[in-house]
Amino acid sequence: MEEEKMSAKMFHDLNQPLNSIKMISGGILYMLNQGKKLPEEELAQCMKEIAAQTDRIAAMLVRLKE
Repeated sequence: MEEEKMSAKMFHDLNQPLNSIKMISGGILYMLNQGKKLPEEELAQCMKEIAAQTDRIAAMLVRLKE
């Protein structure tokens, strides 16, 4: 039972940043497909957020390995 709780928490903790990455990248792709260009500042902020979320996932994986 305790292992199930840990698995559910791990899934939730990893799913949140993955969902964020998907939403950000999907938004960028949607704009590009509409023929629109994101302002450079907005695109840079999106890329920073994607980088932060991937760092978050990497940190979780390192903790799991320990």
